[in-house]
Amino acid sequence: MTRRQHRRDEPVRWAKTDEIAASIVEDNSVVRLQCKAVGFPCPVYHWYKDDELMENATGCTVDVVRCKCSSELTFRCVVTNEVEDGHVYSEFYRKPGKEYSSRITSQTISLAPFVGEEYRCENCRNGNLESLREIMASMNNSSDEKAPVPPAPERDDEQLVAADKVALIISNCMYQHLPKLVTPHCDAETLATALQDLKYKTVTLADLTLAEMKFVIKEYKKLLGNGVYGTDEHILANIFEFISAFVEYAEPFKIKHRPNRNTVYGYSTSGGVGAYEIKGEMNGVFMKYLKTHLHQPVSVIQMINDTLRDIEGDEKVCDVQVPELRSTLTRPRSLTDPLVWDGHTVSFDHHTIHWRLMHELPNPVHVRFDELALTVTIWFDFCGHFTNKVYVFSSVGDLVDDTTEEFEDRRLSEKALSHIAYLSFPPELDASKERLVSDDDEGVSLCLLLSHLQRSKGELRCTILLRSTVDQEVVATREVGIGHVLITRIEMLK
Repeated sequence: MTRRQHRRDEPVRWAKTDEIAASIVEDNSVVRLQCKAVGFPCPVYHWYKDDELMENATGCTVDVVRCKCSSELTFRCVVTNEVEDGHVYSEFYRKPGKEYSSRITSQTISLAPFVGEEYRCENCRNGNLESLREIMASMNNSSDEKAPVPPAPERDDEQLVAADKVALIISNCMYQHLPKLVTPHCDAETLATALQDLKYKTVTLADLTLAEMKFVIKEYKKLLGNGVYGTDEHILANIFEFISAFVEYAEPFKIKHRPNRNTVYGYSTSGGVGAYEIKGEMNGVFMKYLKTHLHQPVSVIQMINDTLRDIEGDEKVCDVQVPELRSTLTRPRSLTDPLVWDGHTVSFDHHTIHWRLMHELPNPVHVRFDELALTVTIWFDFCGHFTNKVYVFSSVGDLVDDTTEEFEDRRLSEKALSHIAYLSFPPELDASKERLVSDDDEGVSLCLLLSHLQRSKGELRCTILLRSTVDQEVVATREVGIGHVLITRIEMLK
């Protein structure tokens, strides 16, 4: 009879002489604490900040934002291992008299040696302001005593971080009293590409009505997260209004203005003054110069001012387009600020899931026409970074037995090659003229651009018109559902 071999349980012990080590990472903005232990079963890590257990800190490392207020914090790590009950091997390890669990605690470490006076977050600055208020109050309450002159608030270069980065981009090419514009969609694509490079979650929409704009802004706020947007000092919540599509104002711009902190309004032109696109250029004037500054590690204010200065130096438009900048930004926020979501994991994951739901394409749809021994395949592709536009393809193939011929290399029959599948969508959607894509092996595929997806009442449906290329006769029709596409997961107009 073979005896089962069991690995000997080993109490946890430190793998290195230094129980807890600290290092500075990510452009000197983060202090990383690390503990390394070994044992069997595998060690489990528990981090404590000022003797309070840190949620979601269960790895061998933990990152702390490097700022002056962190210098007052202390950290320690508790490592445990235990043979859990309920497994086939548990009885062997958990016999009476046997040690089946162990625990070690690291020494306590302070961050004071790793943070200098020059590193200050918003809480640090608020502390300085509170001290200033106390001094001013003492001056008002004592007319005989001369209060000391408070030192000027320090304006050093602090390391700012973002708990999340999101961007809503809307481009309109059609207005009631204007000819159709060319560059707004290109401007939106340029901006979305640059912001995604900077780790932004972008939602890019084209040609919305006013009602649709109001609704999508409401949905956009869900990406910011309730509570986090209003209370978290580390979230990068700079909201831009790059109105590069407006060529003229039919009437003065009216809005119920509610002041908000940390907000920047960058207008491509001022009220009553035009914004222009130059024939033959891909971008409008404002985006032409803005895109060269988007990746610069400078404050948003400086980025827009640099753009305004470039436009001022353009002799073609300097006298007719006057950009405008308004800001309530109190700190030098930048689009390039690092993304650090420690302590905001739940909200960050919520934002990510919500964003991904609006950027999912359905699987290809296969529709059988048994009476013709043909099948139609419908599939999709992104139109750049747009969330309410999609390319739709359709192709005709032979109806085969998937169980026996799935991997067989077959050429299309003459019958399949002599048919084209046209797609008809509901009138609230805008479908472009079809474009034929030919291939000797795959036959002819039909491609169209489907726009205004935000107007769909749920999942998309379409009608397949199977047409013969010989006499252009429609030989079969079929209405099918093709699922949710991008932003159709959000019911926009109720």
